[in-house]
Amino acid sequence: MLTVHAEVRTPLDQKLVWGRIGDFFAIHGWHPDAEHTARDDSRNSIRRVALRGGGEAIEELINQTEQSYSYKMVGGSIPVRNYQATVAVTQDGESGETVVSWDAEFDADGIPAEQARQLITGFYEGGLAAAVS
Repeated sequence: MLTVHAEVRTPLDQKLVWGRIGDFFAIHGWHPDAEHTARDDSRNSIRRVALRGGGEAIEELINQTEQSYSYKMVGGSIPVRNYQATVAVTQDGESGETVVSWDAEFDADGIPAEQARQLITGFYEGGLAAAVS
């Protein structure tokens, strides 16, 4: 199983940042590689994310708290399987900075493990940078 951890720190208010990224069904509003998001008509907890340049991720929300959500990938064209991730916004007690993190576990599917890790890491880093800009 592969893991990815990406995070960004910002002086922006924690609630402001969560307000930007906290809606599981609106990733297209802040992530530059997400072109459109739609709820699945058959299951309200599933989003279909159309990706810039082609491709789709079909993901199911499995847990949500006040400032985090966890989801799993249930279909699409991303070359991973057994994918589960968590997005969270916290505050660093020492520095007072807002910390936005994105963590995942998954297996590569049809591509080398390091290529899968780089693909997910790049997606996360691009999204997190946009979330706090």
